[in-house]
Amino acid sequence: MALPKVTGVVWWKMGISHYKAIFRRARHDEEPSHGYTKDFLQAPAKVSGAFRRMFHHDFVEGSPKLLQYAWPGGRFEGGRIYLEPSSGRLEVGQWTKEGAPRPWQLGNPGEDPLVTLPGNPLAAIPKEADAQWAQLEPLQPWLMMVQLDYSQEELHLRAYLKAPPFELLEADLEHVPQAIRVYMSGQGGLVDGLPDIWFEANDLRDPWRDSSTDYSSEAGRDGVQPTAQATAIGGTYRVANEKASSVSPEPFTVDPNERDRATRAHAVTQNALAEAVRARGRDPLSPLGEPGFDLAWKEEDRYIVAEVKSINARNEERQLRLGLGQVLRYRQILGTGTSDVHALLVTSSAPSDTRWSTLCSQLGVGLVWPPDLGSKLAEWLSDS
Repeated sequence: MALPKVTGVVWWKMGISHYKAIFRRARHDEEPSHGYTKDFLQAPAKVSGAFRRMFHHDFVEGSPKLLQYAWPGGRFEGGRIYLEPSSGRLEVGQWTKEGAPRPWQLGNPGEDPLVTLPGNPLAAIPKEADAQWAQLEPLQPWLMMVQLDYSQEELHLRAYLKAPPFELLEADLEHVPQAIRVYMSGQGGLVDGLPDIWFEANDLRDPWRDSSTDYSSEAGRDGVQPTAQATAIGGTYRVANEKASSVSPEPFTVDPNERDRATRAHAVTQNALAEAVRARGRDPLSPLGEPGFDLAWKEEDRYIVAEVKSINARNEERQLRLGLGQVLRYRQILGTGTSDVHALLVTSSAPSDTRWSTLCSQLGVGLVWPPDLGSKLAEWLSDS
């Protein structure tokens, strides 16, 4: 079945007023409101203009447009866009005193996979609620609404973080296609000139697709000849660039390994591994040529060669297949001669399919992921 095409996108770079609107209303006569009085987001000119084009200027004073807000596994039927009579500005939301729909609510991301914005939705207003915004603001949250071609009366909600903590890397704003991100500044929207992008509505973190059919490629690196065994496996560690970004390529035009190395999740995981190695009193190494592993180090009488892979629900199988093949090849090449080389595969999060741990163990390959890389490394090294 073909995926629906994106026909419109609007976004808000969250400020304190947006936070208050999605947090919850102050309880009547129990809390001083301090601005916690709304259950909608105001749409400045750029957002209003996008909504008007998305809905063909179908807004009439006194007659709100009724909407459904959707997300993987749920929806909210009571949404609306309301034309404010005095200002002519659009107001978007009209949820309830309980707070915004689930993907925009504060909560515990570790317990609820739909939560992106960490915090307590029942925190007292205003002091505790304001303190939560002070902790959330540095993560640079963004709120998005996406319209699809099969239903203009339904908007799909997503939240992203431009500066996510390690445990929320899957919510990185980098997941939004570069063709949209180049327009994202403050509050705004994109309808006219929207690039051809399709949407997997059941994927919370990475729903954007380059095609109406959900395929992926596994192009390998061709034509690269490994060098002969060197006297040293690598040189001084080169810190991975955690501000790098990648653009989704056309199939088979970009090596998936090279694209993965450019993502922030890959860089953060690789640097975390380097820190875990240093904590063991070892020096992390980067390759001097081929094979192009991510990181290696000498552990007493043996070398460890590691490949890092960023994974999510969409690419996990492909990434793990690719990473396992790479690290097995690295071990073979670097183990030529007298060197004792052990292979390690490091993923940005825990694989959902636990059989990968069994397979790697059968092949003598370590498989670890953050957090607690240090303790996981220690356990694997003691067993290997």
